[in-house]
Amino acid sequence: MVIGLFHDCDSAELALQAVSDRGYDIGDLNLAMSGETWQEYVSTPEDAGHGGMLGSALAALTAAGAVMALPALGLVFAGPLAAAAASGASGGAPDVLTGWGIPAERVKRYENVLKEGSILMGVQPYSEEDTLHFEERWRRHSRRQLSPHAPAGMRSDAERYRPRHPCP
Repeated sequence: MVIGLFHDCDSAELALQAVSDRGYDIGDLNLAMSGETWQEYVSTPEDAGHGGMLGSALAALTAAGAVMALPALGLVFAGPLAAAAASGASGGAPDVLTGWGIPAERVKRYENVLKEGSILMGVQPYSEEDTLHFEERWRRHSRRQLSPHAPAGMRSDAERYRPRHPCP
C-alpha cells in the first residue's frame, strides 16, 4: 500500500485527485483523520470552501458503511481496511494502522499527528506503474511521505512533523 500523510486540506485534495486520475474509485481509498476533521468535511457544503472531492469521498464511504469511528481516541478510519476491521474483532487504531503496514511501535505517533488535523491516506496500487505515479504525485503534495509502498521505507521525520495548516 502507498501511504501518505497530508498536513493541509489542499494537499489532501490533490493527493485524492491523483488517485482519481488513475481510475481508482472511492472503494480503493483508505483514510484516517480526527473526528473533528471528519465532521467538518461531511457536514460542510462544497461551496463553503471545504468538502470538495474529499468531502464527497467521505460521504460515499459513510453511506457504504466503510467507516470505523473510535470516539475514545477521537479518530475516524474509512475505506476497505476500516470496514474489515469494523466487521471483525478490532483492537482499535493499532489494528487498523498496522493493517496499513505501519509498524505497531509507531502507531501512537501517527495517532497524535492525526489528532492535530493531518489526514492519512492509503491506496493499494494495481500495478508498479500506479505505485510510481502515486509516490511521485503525493511527494509533490505532501512535505513528508510515510511509506513509498513498503513499511521498511517509513521515514521518522514524518512522525515528528506537525501540520502547518490543519484540516479543515
